[in-house]
Amino acid sequence: MNLFPQLADSARLWIFALDQAPPDPRVVLRAVRAFQDTWTSHGVRVAAGATLVFGRFLLVAGSRADGRAISGCGIDALMQAVVQAADAAGARLLSPLAVHFRDDEDGVVSASRKEFRTLARSGAVGDDTPVLDLGIATLGAFRAGQFERPFRDSWCARMPGPAVQAA
Repeated sequence: MNLFPQLADSARLWIFALDQAPPDPRVVLRAVRAFQDTWTSHGVRVAAGATLVFGRFLLVAGSRADGRAISGCGIDALMQAVVQAADAAGARLLSPLAVHFRDDEDGVVSASRKEFRTLARSGAVGDDTPVLDLGIATLGAFRAGQFERPFRDSWCARMPGPAVQAA
């Protein structure tokens, strides 16, 4: 998927999980895109794009025109805009510590890390279970398929705490 073709692979990527698919996803996207039209980082324009994936994951990519990193203040402004957009759509953001994976019916399930460990140990999550990685940091990583990977190849297989072994 060539998401946001106007942006380079090096563009910074943020992925936000919503607790549910908004009844009207356009509400979220309109609000975030309105913010992006004015987004700057230390006075430098940020070229950006936003979309929803699987109805529940808001992806926002951005890159400064001068190639420098987006400042903390620019990121804070984005975070505030995303929270307001989710609120406007009647959704809430889930903890970035949650684990998101696909179930047997290809639906997306969200669980705490503790719940996910239990599922993995019980065999409910197997080596081939697709896990979504909200921690990827660049648009290039998303384009390279690092957003959704089998459990065995995901960050979850190396999760801190008691060993997580899929059955």
